[in-house]
Amino acid sequence: MGIRSTFASVDRVTAGSGRPVFVFNIAGHRLTKDQEDYLEAISTFIEQYENKADPEPKKKTPAHEILRYLCQENGMSGAGLGRLLEVDRTLATRILRGERNLTVSHIQKICKRFKLSAERFFDR
Repeated sequence: MGIRSTFASVDRVTAGSGRPVFVFNIAGHRLTKDQEDYLEAISTFIEQYENKADPEPKKKTPAHEILRYLCQENGMSGAGLGRLLEVDRTLATRILRGERNLTVSHIQKICKRFKLSAERFFDR
């Protein structure tokens, strides 16, 4: 959101040539060209600072990476995952590599076994 959207407004007016001209206003006062440049610079610096201080949220961890971590932490092999999901070992291994997606039934079984919320596996 930057300072400009909080304290300033931009009015579009038409110059004598018929071309649109943008006029910056702060607290109802028109700015000079130097003040506009200063406002632009300060706004840019603030925006850069805010992006560093509070970056965009990290991307959601893919379901297969969450599942791989759970299996590693609990000593579960691809065959063990296959038994849990009631699928063959090769399908379980493909799920762990992200080559196949989890079904709702798989997610329910995983959540029950590892005591997790299903929200962890779905995009928000």
